[in-house]
Amino acid sequence: MRWFLFILIFAFGNAWTTEPQHPQTNSRKQQAKNEQRGAEQSPVFINGEVTVKKDKQEAESDANERKLKAQVDADLTRYTKYLAVFTFFVFVFTAFLWIATYRLSRDARKVSDRQGLETANALAIARDSADAAKKAADVAERTLTDLERPYIFAFGAFSLNVDQSVAGGFIPFVTYSVANYGKTPGIVEGVFCEISKGVDETPEEPLFVERVHWLLRAPIFAPGERRDDLPETVPSGIDFHPSVGFGGEQVPLLELSENLFFKITIHYRGPITTGHETSACWVLDKDTNRFVQFGGDEHNYTK
Repeated sequence: MRWFLFILIFAFGNAWTTEPQHPQTNSRKQQAKNEQRGAEQSPVFINGEVTVKKDKQEAESDANERKLKAQVDADLTRYTKYLAVFTFFVFVFTAFLWIATYRLSRDARKVSDRQGLETANALAIARDSADAAKKAADVAERTLTDLERPYIFAFGAFSLNVDQSVAGGFIPFVTYSVANYGKTPGIVEGVFCEISKGVDETPEEPLFVERVHWLLRAPIFAPGERRDDLPETVPSGIDFHPSVGFGGEQVPLLELSENLFFKITIHYRGPITTGHETSACWVLDKDTNRFVQFGGDEHNYTK
């Protein structure tokens, strides 16, 4: 209890002995402020040394910050070196890749050119083979056409005769023969036949026989078949001597520049071939009154 009273007396005594603090008025504050501010003629000087004290925790924080920055800079420098090395390897790899690509494209171009040349050679060989095969086929077809086909010929025209069996008639004619010397039958499809006068050894082209001809009555010629004494009458407009020669031969009245021609052209086909044609031409020899073959391949042919 005595201690409690002692404490109370000590506290109140200290309060009473302390000088009360009076608040400064605005005027005093302004005065003090002006005194501290000074002027250009009489500036204010602060006597004494201002010391900035830092506590230990702030110093340690600054040291850690500097250490962390130094670590980051070191890591950045190291990673930059790594990036430079990696970039260099990328450059080297890109250079090797470009060289390899260039060589590959060059080799591919060479291979392509070689393949193109080989393809062209193969096409040329194939074309030559195709041409050879076509030629072989043509030869085979030609062989078949030339060998296994009919060959009809007209021949044997000799002299002009008169049909004495016709009472009071005067019908001069010439006889000839037609035969098939081919290996297959021949079928006659058309006959062009005419006896005519010509000037300067130029016979007229025979006309198509519209009447029923001896060859058209039986148009099929068997292989090796021959028909003789086929008559062809002399058309009107050709005059003869009134006297009949030996054996009933007739002598036509011809000018010096005129000749008497007999030409026949036969169109026919075979069982497997078509478009065949044979032709024969004769001229009457005035000295012997006999028909002899006239002209070359232009008037005498078979195809």
